[in-house]
Amino acid sequence: MKLLFFDIDGTLATRFYVPESTRIALDMTRKKGNKVIITTGRVLSYAKSHFDDLCDGYICFNGRYGELDGQVLYDHPFTKEEANSYKQRVLDEGASLALYTMNHGYYYGREEDYELAKEMWDEGYITKSESITDPIYNFDVLFKDDETFNKLESFEDVLFSRHGPRRSADTTFYNHNKGTAMVAFAKALGVDLDDTYAFGDGINDLLMFQSAGHSIAMGNARDALKKQADFVTTSIDNHGIRNGLKHYELI
Repeated sequence: MKLLFFDIDGTLATRFYVPESTRIALDMTRKKGNKVIITTGRVLSYAKSHFDDLCDGYICFNGRYGELDGQVLYDHPFTKEEANSYKQRVLDEGASLALYTMNHGYYYGREEDYELAKEMWDEGYITKSESITDPIYNFDVLFKDDETFNKLESFEDVLFSRHGPRRSADTTFYNHNKGTAMVAFAKALGVDLDDTYAFGDGINDLLMFQSAGHSIAMGNARDALKKQADFVTTSIDNHGIRNGLKHYELI
């Protein structure tokens, strides 16, 4: 059994559209006994709502939570103190943020950024700030200009991944991330890391690539990620997943 880890946006899908060649390839590799794990910065409810038919499990919130076949294998929300600290640090830099629990997103910051925050998720997921009682797993930042983003990038414990041309970015943390979750999955299943394969396209996949036995960058991936990859496949809209799986004889 091999463990295959796939980012969503820019890797498996463009918004909700998954290329047919990708769907067929994932089905083929699963029939060979391999496990497909969606590994994303997205929240669990979003991933399950739109991509549940493609996979056996999930690593969400950029690696702070993971489950396989319905069993929780990795679960590391922020402490209340950590969440409050990050919220205040972002607001102090003049940026906005959306804090994510398992089922809701809570927005804090500039009124101008609120509509952008809502556009990134399913309708109704993001609401204005209120008392949060559920565990917080991650957050996105929204910013008015590059100068503000540059201030955020000075946070030494956070890796920010910009959402293309949008004035927003998701966050990855060095203590719990896609890579540490991948290692935990492999250990729990008794799978050697050499039998793990990671597919991605963005900066939030860097730590996953460093942990994987084999790392595959999409043809449309960021240059920094391609430099870390063992193999660069074709782009998402040119059968990238299928070609990557073929290269490693996984289909």
